[in-house]
Amino acid sequence: LHTAYRRQRQMCIRDRCRNELKAYIESGFITDTVLRQYRMRLHEVLEKLCVMQPEAVRYEFEYIENSIMLGITDGIDKRLALLEKKYPQDIRVYCLYVQYYYCTNNGERIKDVLQEIKDKDIYLDSSGRQWMDVWSHAD
Repeated sequence: LHTAYRRQRQMCIRDRCRNELKAYIESGFITDTVLRQYRMRLHEVLEKLCVMQPEAVRYEFEYIENSIMLGITDGIDKRLALLEKKYPQDIRVYCLYVQYYYCTNNGERIKDVLQEIKDKDIYLDSSGRQWMDVWSHAD
């Protein structure tokens, strides 16, 4: 019981830390070195949250996106493949693939992902359609 309570408390603290770090990062008030430091700290927190609560897929999505933003791409392709297998109709997976391939300078794979979205008839809301238009016309 004591261990379960401690684990739950750690989850709450890490989740609160995650929320605060994300708020600072998304505020636009921090840049350069400070922004990278906050992203690195968020990376560490999300990594622990992914392990502590693997069923909370939002942490995995955030971990992947933050890693890409940091330029940490080792193992991201495998994590994306697992997400795609679990959630083959989730546009967020394909958006992350595009971010990943953009970061790794793989334009051909970006085209493949965009075609895959069309072929699989992935649902796109209005912001998803705008995103698709931008990437479909990017050269």
